[in-house]
Amino acid sequence: MRWSGGEVGAPCYLVKIDGKNILLDCGIRLTSSKDALPDFRLIQESGGIDAIVVSHAHTDHTGALPAISR
Repeated sequence: MRWSGGEVGAPCYLVKIDGKNILLDCGIRLTSSKDALPDFRLIQESGGIDAIVVSHAHTDHTGALPAISR
């Protein structure tokens, strides 16, 4: 199994496992120090996503799900 991972912003990590792109959480930042949403451009440049796994249902881990579904 090969995998790599990296934060794309907020609580949102893109993990590649065996050629599949899996997003771990898709949250928003609750502070105003940076952009609230993850950098979806990085996700698109990596070939999109095959699945999303949510670790738990707090807004800071799920708040960007409506935005990524567009």
